Amino acid sequence: MKRLFLFIALFATVWEMKAQSIGDPFRWETTLGLNVSDLGGLGSRTGFHIGARFEIPIFAMNEKTYINAGTILSLKGCSQDHRILGSIKTNPYYLDIPIHFGYRHSITRKVSVFAEAGPYFSIGLFGKHKIEQISATADGGSDPNIVKEDYTENVFGSNGLKRFDFGLGFRIGAELQKRYSVSLGYDWGLIDEYTSDTDKNNTSIYETPTLRNRNLTISLSYKF
Repeated sequence: MKRLFLFIALFATVWEMKAQSIGDPFRWETTLGLNVSDLGGLGSRTGFHIGARFEIPIFAMNEKTYINAGTILSLKGCSQDHRILGSIKTNPYYLDIPIHFGYRHSITRKVSVFAEAGPYFSIGLFGKHKIEQISATADGGSDPNIVKEDYTENVFGSNGLKRFDFGLGFRIGAELQKRYSVSLGYDWGLIDEYTSDTDKNNTSIYETPTLRNRNLTISLSYKF
């Protein structure tokens, strides 16, 4: 985790130096926010994201159209509640690399709105399945014994998720004084994240053979 945050900080520093060499049209930003994610419709869960982005105008000296890309640490996954049988919470951490094409429109001198869309690439880093299993055993009496077991599994293990994801996403938002912005985004994963294409049987902890990432984001950013 510390190495990843160090990588993000290094990324931001390098692009700040690059911005100084290119000039004012180039900007970079730090961003953090909330995720509401789902995996194959199994059940939504909340997470977070934090990282850095950079922005380059598509046409020289025109800030209306631009490319926005970055590296973002993101906690996604899902939460399954099986009631009397237990629950499963999936906690995969990804390094997201979004590449968006954007358009910005000025409302006043200090306020503007923007919209972005484009592909994203994700690399699975680490994470755990947190599993609570409830079972009943007979004790010879009229009432069964209720046994609750808690254990974890590697989220990217042999019976888990793939380490690579690819999809499409968009963001819409507002920018104040060319420094602060708030945005709402959504990412559609296009890859089935289950590791096996042929052995989708009852040994999997999942209930469905098609697992695609879905992620709603709410972000706050500061631009430099």
